[in-house]
Amino acid sequence: MKESGTLIRIDLDFKNAFNSAGHSCLWAILRGLGVPDVHFLQDIYSKSWTKITVRTGCSAPIQLDTGTVQGLILSPLLFDLFLNALLRLPDATGITHGIKRTPQWNHAAFADDLSIYVCTVTNKLLDVIHEFEFWSGLRISLPKSLATGAMYGTSTARRQEGAKADAAQRKRDAGPDILNPSNPSFRSHG
Repeated sequence: MKESGTLIRIDLDFKNAFNSAGHSCLWAILRGLGVPDVHFLQDIYSKSWTKITVRTGCSAPIQLDTGTVQGLILSPLLFDLFLNALLRLPDATGITHGIKRTPQWNHAAFADDLSIYVCTVTNKLLDVIHEFEFWSGLRISLPKSLATGAMYGTSTARRQEGAKADAAQRKRDAGPDILNPSNPSFRSHG
C-alpha cells in the first residue's frame, strides 16, 4: 500500500427506503438469518393495505407488497435486518480504502444512507449495490448521492502533482490569454 494517495467517498441515499423494501426479499433475508416464524410476519404483512381518500370518496383497498408497516413496533427492526443484508455485501468484495496503518474497511451506514470508501475508482462495490437494488426494490437517489475525494499522506511529490494539476485546470478554465505577447492572436495597435 502507498504512503499517500486518494481516498474516494461515495455517499448513497436510497429513495423512499423504508417504503421500498420488497416483502419477498425481506422474507428471504429473515429466513437466511434463521429468524423463526417468518410465516407469522408474512401473514401480518399479507393483510396490509391502504386506501387513498379523494374528494369523491375512497379508493378500493390497495395491497402493500413493499415497505414496512407504519406504526408496527417490529418495522424498524425489520428494516434494519433488511439493510444489514446489503451492508454485508461490500465486505464480501475484499475491496478496502487502502490507507496504510489504519483499519481496513470499505463502508459506513446510518439508517438509509450508505457511504463507500475506496482508494481507486472501481465499479465493483457499486456493481454489488446495484445488484442489491435490482433484487430488493431499493433505488439510489442520484440527486441526493455524492462522490468526493481527498488526497492523503505527506508526500511532497504528491502535493506538487496536485498543485500542477490545479494550476493547469485554472489555466484551462480561464481560456486563451489573448493579451499575452507570445500568443499568436496578440496584435499591437500603435
